[in-house]
Amino acid sequence: MNRRRFLAASGVALSTAAAGCLSSPGSAGDDAPACPQSVPRFERADYDGDVRVVCDAASDDAPTDESALAPTPRTTAFGGDAVTFEFANRRDEHYNIDPHAWTMQKRVDGEWRLAVPTRSSMGESSSLAPGTTYTWALSFPSQGSSEDLPLDAVSGDSTATIRGLTPGMYAFHVWGSYGDAGGHPAGNEPIVAYAAQFSLEDA
Repeated sequence: MNRRRFLAASGVALSTAAAGCLSSPGSAGDDAPACPQSVPRFERADYDGDVRVVCDAASDDAPTDESALAPTPRTTAFGGDAVTFEFANRRDEHYNIDPHAWTMQKRVDGEWRLAVPTRSSMGESSSLAPGTTYTWALSFPSQGSSEDLPLDAVSGDSTATIRGLTPGMYAFHVWGSYGDAGGHPAGNEPIVAYAAQFSLEDA
């Protein structure tokens, strides 16, 4: 029996019986779709360890002592502003991450589907010390005409240009694990992934 467990949260851990995306009453998260509860990279590899997904649900009162991945802006149009995703390590351990191993998912018919995979990483990793940040910036210059997913894999650089997507709700994923400085991103359990939701609209 596969013992893999996927826990989704907005700044706090949940039991498997209550896995989901939490937001406070009256916050922007109330109208947001349920957050992703898995990481495509580990689903495809049939990873047998523990994976936790921390979901950004746009809550104004999310815990300030929990690491977070936040998009700016939360909504953009094709050909408009790039979306930046800033990860802030607010824990007291290093977050060991491969910054090029991000992915994107899209909300389709009530489910999250892989939308933009990244090419195999060269194995580069970063060890983000407590109190530090890391930023990715994605541009969407043109809208696609097909709903077929996923797109062809792109280079997982910290700055990337993505073409061929259609309007909708998306989630940007990064993953790693907490521990000593210089550790492997998958060197400890649980694997902790962060998902930030944002919307793409017609130009």
